[in-house]
Amino acid sequence: MSLADALVNTPQDERGGEIAIRGFEYQRCWAIDELLNRHKNNETYVFIPEYHDDILILDSSTSPNKAIFAQVKTRDSHWTITPLLKAEKDGKLSFISKLFKHKQDFSAYQTELAFITNALFKFFDKYEFNGDELNTSDKEKILAAIKNQLPKDATPDLSSLKFKTSKLSLLDYDSHLVGKTFEYLEDTNDAEFINAPALKKTLVDLFEKKTRVSSREISSFNELIEKKGISNVLIAKIIDKIKYHKSSIPDWGTVLLLLSSLNKTDFEKLILKGKYDVLLINLKNINSIEYKFYNQYKQTLTEKPLDISKIPKIIDDITKRIESGDNDFSQLLDDGFKYIISCCAMIEKLSENEAKNE
Repeated sequence: MSLADALVNTPQDERGGEIAIRGFEYQRCWAIDELLNRHKNNETYVFIPEYHDDILILDSSTSPNKAIFAQVKTRDSHWTITPLLKAEKDGKLSFISKLFKHKQDFSAYQTELAFITNALFKFFDKYEFNGDELNTSDKEKILAAIKNQLPKDATPDLSSLKFKTSKLSLLDYDSHLVGKTFEYLEDTNDAEFINAPALKKTLVDLFEKKTRVSSREISSFNELIEKKGISNVLIAKIIDKIKYHKSSIPDWGTVLLLLSSLNKTDFEKLILKGKYDVLLINLKNINSIEYKFYNQYKQTLTEKPLDISKIPKIIDDITKRIESGDNDFSQLLDDGFKYIISCCAMIEKLSENEAKNE
């Protein structure tokens, strides 16, 4: 049986107790930071939240050979060995034993274990280290706890267990992640096209959506990837979509030609230029009102043939049609914003039609 099939067919351990909202949010932020680091290095990956453990990371979305089981925990003080090895109730597993349970369940496959946290480890003076680097006394404590809680595991391999203190701050991890996202965009030369807070929010929403999918909905590896997986292919598509949208916005010179043909005065053009400059900034944010209005306008344009001789009437008709719909966001934009959005969408649609006819 392949690792892909084993991941779906091996029963998951019961997850006892509620995890604090802060823990969930920190877990999500760490996963996004780790994902961006891997994406920047052009790695092949799939992140799967809340499946077998807090985060499952695979090396392929089709036929994985390696799985990383990661627990992401928050703490207000230093970690000692004791809370890592203590089971909350009889019959339950400690943090470390639960990780090694994955080693038992997937003993025929290549696996790694990771314990990620915001806090420092009092028993070892490093931000990142493996279990076999600990002193003899601490290693013996870990081995004894694992053998007590997992009787089948007589000789656990501590070298497969990685401890890591994340650089994300627990006090302001959300804002810190925005900074990490901006670093990614700078390193990949995408900062000009993509707004860091917008990309960060898109990824947070994506992880939240995938987390909500119950494992009971998964019956095959393909479903696991489709419903709960976040792969390098999916992230590339999201980033390319945002970049394409930004690059497809017409330049001011082209917009100015359309405004002249619509008999706008110099004063009206000056006012609309200010709206255009702000629009370019806000369209980087795919969650902005301007972005939603722009895309709804473009979608409405595609519903029937475009008669360029009736552009002024088309602009007015579609704007009124959107305003009369169920969406309230258009009411938050002033008439100038709506008009410049409609002009840009019109030019983009005309450009698309020309490209199809070539």
